[in-house]
Amino acid sequence: MTIKQIFRNIFLLLLVLANVSCDQISKHIARTNLSYYEEVKVISNQDGDI
Repeated sequence: MTIKQIFRNIFLLLLVLANVSCDQISKHIARTNLSYYEEVKVISNQDGDI
């Protein structure tokens, strides 16, 4: 393996770990701040419904 391949593999590993970490953090925040049956509307149509 060349140095370039090693750095690329390390970068990809760090990128995947960052993605998994952000996913777990957002799940934790959602679970602590939202009720089980609570709805969160992000985009609504003109009538105000999804």
